[in-house]
Amino acid sequence: MRLPDPDRSRLVLIGTTHYADERLPDLPAVERSLADLARVFTDPQKGIVPAGNCTTIVDEGDIRRLGRTLRSSMSQAEDLLLVYYAGHGLVGGKRHELYLALPDSEWDSPEFSALEYEKLRSAILDSPASNKVVILDCCFSGRVLADLMSDSATSVLGQIDVHGTYVLTSAQRDQVALALPGEEHTAFTGRLLNLLETGIEDGGEFLTIESVYQRLRLVMRSEGLPTPEKRATRTAELIALTRNRQLPATEASLPRSPEAVKSHETVEVWDPFRQSRGNAENEYLSFEAHRRLYWINTALSGVLGAGLIIGALLPETALGWRVVLAVVGALVLLFCVGIFGMARRPLRLEIGRQGVQLFARSGTSWLPWAVLDAVTIERIGGAHHVVATLTEAEIFPDFDIFGGGPRFLERTRRLDVCSISVLRAGRHEIARALLSYSGGRFGAGISPRPPIDMSSEHWDDVIATAEAVEQDRLQRPVDRRFSNPEQAAVARDALIRQLRVESGKKETAPHVRPWVWTPRSGGAPLTEHGRETGVELRLSYYTNH
Repeated sequence: MRLPDPDRSRLVLIGTTHYADERLPDLPAVERSLADLARVFTDPQKGIVPAGNCTTIVDEGDIRRLGRTLRSSMSQAEDLLLVYYAGHGLVGGKRHELYLALPDSEWDSPEFSALEYEKLRSAILDSPASNKVVILDCCFSGRVLADLMSDSATSVLGQIDVHGTYVLTSAQRDQVALALPGEEHTAFTGRLLNLLETGIEDGGEFLTIESVYQRLRLVMRSEGLPTPEKRATRTAELIALTRNRQLPATEASLPRSPEAVKSHETVEVWDPFRQSRGNAENEYLSFEAHRRLYWINTALSGVLGAGLIIGALLPETALGWRVVLAVVGALVLLFCVGIFGMARRPLRLEIGRQGVQLFARSGTSWLPWAVLDAVTIERIGGAHHVVATLTEAEIFPDFDIFGGGPRFLERTRRLDVCSISVLRAGRHEIARALLSYSGGRFGAGISPRPPIDMSSEHWDDVIATAEAVEQDRLQRPVDRRFSNPEQAAVARDALIRQLRVESGKKETAPHVRPWVWTPRSGGAPLTEHGRETGVELRLSYYTNH
């Protein structure tokens, strides 16, 4: 793990603050966002490049001149190339592609007046830089994740050095990004800057792009803001962006041996698919699947599939039946192959002091307690399953029939870790293990009820507050007390629904949105409740961009 070579790295920061089209409101927060990002990245002690290697482009309307500037900087990058854009994101063309708005861009025809992301992507791929990071702070930026930022010419597997590309977006495919009134930066970049400037506790000596992304997701989701997304190739997650400014002073100042330096340069980032055991030896309970049952199913399905295929080959069998028997036989044999693989490598669930780990045919899944909000045992399809609640549940597949690994439950947005029925253990044994090791997370999956005065009969004062925010665009707190962020999040969701109901009657506060404030959001609390509990529900006027 190392920081990029400052002399062989280049940063390009692009932003548009003023727009000629009245349908695209100006974004004054973008200019400050660019300036502060440049300041952080070029800081003589904590930055990653000298000021001369960081190019800032603000309100450039000439696409040809912009293109020349981009290619000049990108062609000089050999180690790290970081490209950042903040402004309006537009969708155009038959394929609904993403365009990055410029001062003279038109909202309804970006094809002829905005920078097509595909062209920017092409220029980035042409750069000789080994490591490429793209950060997009704009609406619909998640659309670019449909294509991997990869280049086979620079792909060298097994190398120790980090070689890869990383795309970080401020919003999902069909989400708008936000600029909060009263904040100096855009919502996404402001929180990114806060992480870079304050650091991450226990984050190691360097902040990698992956560790920053994981923390950004937690912070922005807790505040009800659009959730960032990312796509990485090869080992791009290990690209270091800056030194961690929360490194304990005693640890930073003490002289260290080469072995200590090497250990500190390894950032502990959650690897959900780590192959090695996550729990310490003798600090976990292991539950294996019924291997004998798999072998019996393999034998039965194999015999049945072979019989169907033989029946399809008999000359006296009618042609129609041959086709039917052949198709069914092939499917049964395919099922047999899948069950055979599961019999050879049966499922194993380990619950320990550090977390939950599932060893399946499709791979290993590691869920440390630090990333789990709750874990429960629930009935799914008539069988008991271990179900986990975590922010990153979406990184797991929707189906893993023969692999036996975890699957994402889209309706509840949780993770089905595994079925207990396939394990050689009873439901009560799994429950006892979870209760012993989860640190209070077992059974905590039921959402807390909001305070009694958050019911729909008691919204009048909150609606009045929302109307005031709509008029003067000043942020205001909701006069309610919450004991934890989860409780405030429930109230936030209920309030969002109520504001939609009110907006359906009349345009009460169409631009007002509630969000959860915690000390991690920055700034000071606005109420006595917030000073005591560190949690507030706030109303802000949102400008989409």
